[in-house]
Amino acid sequence: MQFKKNSCSPIILILIVCFVSSISAQVKKRSQNFYIMHDSSKKFIHPYGGNIGQGIDLVLFDGCKKEASFYIEYADEGTWGYLVSTKYPNLVIHPNGSSPSAGNGAELSYWPGKLPGSQFRIDQNNNTIQHKSGRYWHPRGGSGMPGNDTGIVIFDGANMNTKFKVVDSNKKSIKLELPLTTTTRWNLIYQDMNSMNRETTGSYTVTIGQMESNSSTNERETTTSGSMETSMFGINASVSHEVKNLYSATKAKEQRRDNQGAINYKLLPGEAIYIWQKELVAKWSDGSIYTMGTYITQSTNSNVPPIN
Repeated sequence: MQFKKNSCSPIILILIVCFVSSISAQVKKRSQNFYIMHDSSKKFIHPYGGNIGQGIDLVLFDGCKKEASFYIEYADEGTWGYLVSTKYPNLVIHPNGSSPSAGNGAELSYWPGKLPGSQFRIDQNNNTIQHKSGRYWHPRGGSGMPGNDTGIVIFDGANMNTKFKVVDSNKKSIKLELPLTTTTRWNLIYQDMNSMNRETTGSYTVTIGQMESNSSTNERETTTSGSMETSMFGINASVSHEVKNLYSATKAKEQRRDNQGAINYKLLPGEAIYIWQKELVAKWSDGSIYTMGTYITQSTNSNVPPIN
């Protein structure tokens, strides 16, 4: 069996020394960055007056304000956490008074301090945001189509007018829940066997860095942003060195635009080729799985994945 390099597209064979091929990671303590959108009005969360600062209230307003993004710093194993300003990490969202039992009508605003009374829980199945008191985010007045500069309060109960979505700047929903495990695995992505009585040739194009998911619902479209990839596999993630190194090497090849190439091969009668790809795998409690393909190698046996 002979392998021939295409003159236009390089063979993607990255020699990376790996350790054990399946290492579970601890649950991460920080989410990716995101925006918050009121579902029925499609208005985004903004700081009142346009500038984030201590004591500034949250309001609804048309359009996405780039600096008004958040991330969750979890206070437990991925349920309750603090809504932290991405641009000003010293500021988090508090109800007026910052009490864990804050009452109906308590307005939400930016304040320093990560306190029990500034913990929230985002439920993406029902598109609600709940305060530690058990009360939910409401647009002030309770309208499903509130006007610009409508404030955000907490109040008993949830309904169709109190739905808020975690989205990117293009209003596409983002999967926020943290993965239960982050591992690596070998995936057989291509195979060919020569059953002829003469030599045959073939070609297969490989791409690395492509993110795929088995997660899809009719209710929302899930997007994979750069910050989501980083939160799963990157430098800020609580994952093994193997995962971080593979992710960094893969993204570097993407940036250099040499992450795709063709493998051209020749097979003598009875010979076979099996092409394997090392994948980064993030698994969630709802059964969804995100994978990113990294480097490739080949073998002559489909039942035995590579060692490294």
